[in-house]
Amino acid sequence: MEETQDQHLLTEHIAMLEAGGVNLDQIEEFRQDMHQNCEGSMEEYRTQEKIMERLDTLGLSPKPCGGTGVVCDISGTADLEHDEHGVKMVALRCDLDGLKMEESADVLFKS
Repeated sequence: MEETQDQHLLTEHIAMLEAGGVNLDQIEEFRQDMHQNCEGSMEEYRTQEKIMERLDTLGLSPKPCGGTGVVCDISGTADLEHDEHGVKMVALRCDLDGLKMEESADVLFKS
């Protein structure tokens, strides 16, 4: 069976992550833990703690923000365009809350 373009890109990305020392098993375990232990909006205290712990293990300095959020400055070396204040910056954002519901999938990490 011939590999699709999406499968090829996924294989390339996995190879790059592994070459960079990324432990994909740890990422999968983290994702499953977050799925299994979802918290509603403004109740994400465990989620906040787990994300801050993970960022801390990467040598970063996360801080709590907005009650249950996380903010973390990540300094890089890429030559990015400067903003109007002369700062090189990239912003990433994600929602931390989950939907509490009866899981119908037969998986070990049910929510």
